Amino acid sequence: MIILKEHNPAIGYISVSGDDSHDFGYGLLKEYWGNGLITEASLAVVHFLKEKGWQYVTATHDIHNIARGKVMGKIGMSYKYSYVEQWQLKNISVTFRLYQLNFDDDQERVYQDYWENYPEHFIEELQI
Repeated sequence: MIILKEHNPAIGYISVSGDDSHDFGYGLLKEYWGNGLITEASLAVVHFLKEKGWQYVTATHDIHNIARGKVMGKIGMSYKYSYVEQWQLKNISVTFRLYQLNFDDDQERVYQDYWENYPEHFIEELQI
């Protein structure tokens, strides 16, 4: 949970999956967007996971959510590939970008499950 020192109720969250994807995600109340809070909190979580011996984390974002991709870059994640998924929540086709941060010496490791499980996948030339 993300809680401001001067503000008791939670204003957001960060979660990391314990499965093989180690999927990193977050949410923040809209009125707190753009203040660097998610970046600051995410950096603390990433540091904690590295200290605990995790090998990597991944994160995905819809290609239309550019701000989420920028946060991923700010915390040290790098773009690996994109894939198209039939997103069940809205029953629409969505292109997601996968980012990854490796904490160990294996900088070539790329989480492959989305690549292997979604037939439409590709690597984009991102202008960041």
